[in-house]
Amino acid sequence: MRGHLILLLLQANIEEKIHNSADYAGMDPAAARLDFAERVKKYEAVYEPIGVGSSPTRPGGNGTYIKLIDTASGSGHMQVRARVNTRASI
Repeated sequence: MRGHLILLLLQANIEEKIHNSADYAGMDPAAARLDFAERVKKYEAVYEPIGVGSSPTRPGGNGTYIKLIDTASGSGHMQVRARVNTRASI
């Protein structure tokens, strides 16, 4: 059930992005979905999980990050030195 809800949330965020982002203004929604999926594949190819090794962008380094645990109950954080928007967007 939880996985299904996460999938619905992701789909809703993708729809909001393709309908409201300047990146997709005037683009056919089906083409925008395909473009978005290609972007995600590129991000996944270079993604590095937080907590592996040590660098300025990882715990133990000099960077800042937020680890979301469950947005319904709160979030975990470490070394946060900036304002955090109350609304997440993809």
